Amino acid sequence: MRHGCKVNHLSRTHAHRVAMLSNMATSLIMEKRIETTLAKHQSLERGHHEQSPRCLQLPPQQRGR
Repeated sequence: MRHGCKVNHLSRTHAHRVAMLSNMATSLIMEKRIETTLAKHQSLERGHHEQSPRCLQLPPQQRGR
């Protein structure tokens, strides 16, 4: 059973996923805003990377989903 495996792999290898989330977190901190997909936002928001800021929010048009 796969109860503890709730990481969205985003169709990438582990190294590529870690690098992408690191770059997204860095860009978010430096530029205060980034444009990304909902799946990538949720992966960054859930903190699957050590640089993930804990204060992420969805844009207003996606909050009701």
